[in-house]
Amino acid sequence: DDGASAGPTANGDAAVVTRPKTKPGNKDGNGDGEDPEQTKLRAGLNSAIIREKPNVKWSDVSGLESAKQALQEAVI
Repeated sequence: DDGASAGPTANGDAAVVTRPKTKPGNKDGNGDGEDPEQTKLRAGLNSAIIREKPNVKWSDVSGLESAKQALQEAVI
């Protein structure tokens, strides 16, 4: 074993492997030094994040009672 594993570490936490950023002026022309795949992933994640608090109550959501119960138990 060379110690370069991306699996769990000795303390049980998962190791994080990051790709180094590319140099400014890279081939995609964005000039911010970020990998184009990283930029695409960041844009997708940003569009999925809810930034405002909707006015929805548990009683407004019909069905999925077991899923709602499991979520409430996990949060509490």
